[in-house]
Amino acid sequence: MVMKKTRAKYLFQSIRKGGVSFLAVAVIAAVSIAIFHGFQSSANAILLKADQYFTENNLETLEISCANGLTQEDLEAIAAWEGVSAVEGGYTDSVQLETGGERILVQARSLTNTINQPVVVEGELPTAENEAAIEAYLAQQKGIGVGDTISLTQDGCLIGDTFTVTGIVNLPVYCCVSLFDVRGTGETGLGSNEYFVCLPQAAFDAGYYSDCYTVAYVDSNVLDGVYYFSDEYAKEETRYLDQLEPLAQKQATLRYESLRDEADRELEDARAEIEENEEKLKEARTAIADQESVLEDARSMLEQLTQLGDAAGVQRSALAQEIARGKTELERARDELAEGGGQRCTGNAHGGHRAQKELADAEAEAADLQLQNWILFGRENVGDIRGITTITDTIRGLSIVMALLFLLVAVVISFAAITRVIREQRVLIGAQKALGFTSREIFKHYTLYNLICGILGTLLGWLLAILIVENMSLYIFVPKFCLGDVPLTFTWSTALLS
Repeated sequence: MVMKKTRAKYLFQSIRKGGVSFLAVAVIAAVSIAIFHGFQSSANAILLKADQYFTENNLETLEISCANGLTQEDLEAIAAWEGVSAVEGGYTDSVQLETGGERILVQARSLTNTINQPVVVEGELPTAENEAAIEAYLAQQKGIGVGDTISLTQDGCLIGDTFTVTGIVNLPVYCCVSLFDVRGTGETGLGSNEYFVCLPQAAFDAGYYSDCYTVAYVDSNVLDGVYYFSDEYAKEETRYLDQLEPLAQKQATLRYESLRDEADRELEDARAEIEENEEKLKEARTAIADQESVLEDARSMLEQLTQLGDAAGVQRSALAQEIARGKTELERARDELAEGGGQRCTGNAHGGHRAQKELADAEAEAADLQLQNWILFGRENVGDIRGITTITDTIRGLSIVMALLFLLVAVVISFAAITRVIREQRVLIGAQKALGFTSREIFKHYTLYNLICGILGTLLGWLLAILIVENMSLYIFVPKFCLGDVPLTFTWSTALLS
């Protein structure tokens, strides 16, 4: 017992005598731990907040698009898939926003009922077809506010061009504030949409899209309760998408066959109309020929009446008028026939020319028609969700690099400090051996010395990580997202690893 008390007393005396070296090692270790744990915890805090944000605003589980469009029947088929709790069709297109004398390419998105719920920053969501809600970052950058009027130049996808801003919003699919090339592409300008604008579905011209949706948003309960940024979610999502892929391609084939049948019907109708017009043209030509024969007979009769002299004057005058009227009608019929397929006969304003044009258009559309596969996107490939993991991976990388740098310094300082302590206490170590202390006991003494230094450095590092490093990291990186306030998080896994 006495020996144990002596060893303990000697240990604390060693710590007290080497206070500066002891604290220096503890502090440098604490800084290394604080940097690693602080940045790692801030990354975890952002991911936890993002996962909560997705759940609160019902971020889509997956997204489906197809170049041939998605019909209401397609949505009903999707709703019958395993795990699908809700599916909504929507429109997305690129339009040009005119503001401050410049034109900006933006994505026009239709609002949904339950999926991808907007977070209203100011105002309220639009309800009328001439109202719009704009992205918060767009409002900030371009100084557009609630009540302002914006003009959207487009190629017919929208019913109108002028909209009143009723709200400023954020969307769960776009969580990163200033990432580019994530809001879709257009055919003008630089090709990439810089911002987004939310509009009611009534603002889009369904006829422009052939009564189809451009995208379907799917909410599935298969992945409910699974942390999005986990390996388990990625594994289950891949399994689920692989399970749905054959169903999607089957539906894509049905859609293609439907379009092909519709194109064939249009071709048949156009050909039938042309045949009908040609038949009517033939009838018109026959009628003209008959009328010419009647006129010729009338002229012969007129010549005979002329030979009778004044006795047949009245009959000759009436027949001459009838011949004049017949000639006028005959010339009119010839002109109409020459102009385009017997307008008078067919009762159609465009006649044969229109039918020929419709046939040519239908043949061109049928030739261009191809089987277009459905494209299924998981969350990682929707909006800028991938940007969250990209930024947090950057934070984690920064923590490792900086922590390794300080760890290297800590190892060098620790080695120098311990070597100095042992050198200074060499005579004392000899005296301890003379008094009966074993080499194992002496080794244990210095091991405890380092262990206490390490424990102190760890506890101090955890404290600095929460109070300084994590706060600083969140202050720097949270403004890059539109997730709202991110609370501090203490992650035991990275704490123990540090």
